[in-house]
Amino acid sequence: MNSSTNSDPAAASPQDSPPAQPAQSDFLTLQDFLKEVGLSYSTYRSLRAQGRTPKEIRLSKRTIRISRAALAEWRMTNEQAISGQSSFSSSASTS
Repeated sequence: MNSSTNSDPAAASPQDSPPAQPAQSDFLTLQDFLKEVGLSYSTYRSLRAQGRTPKEIRLSKRTIRISRAALAEWRMTNEQAISGQSSFSSSASTS
């Protein structure tokens, strides 16, 4: 019996296995970011105008990526708003 024709998946070398996560997974498209945090695009644009979005990586005029590290940092600073305990526009004063 030839061992090179062994069809046992456990016997496959690590080189034959696809990578667990592609390198691109360190970055989110804007659509993936919005889906992950539960924001609409219009809310994101409003927050961006206020300077309250994670750091964007612009690949071109219309292509934006957000790193998972920037997302984690943004979540830390916006934890209360994300959990729904307050609104994103909590800085508005009431007179």
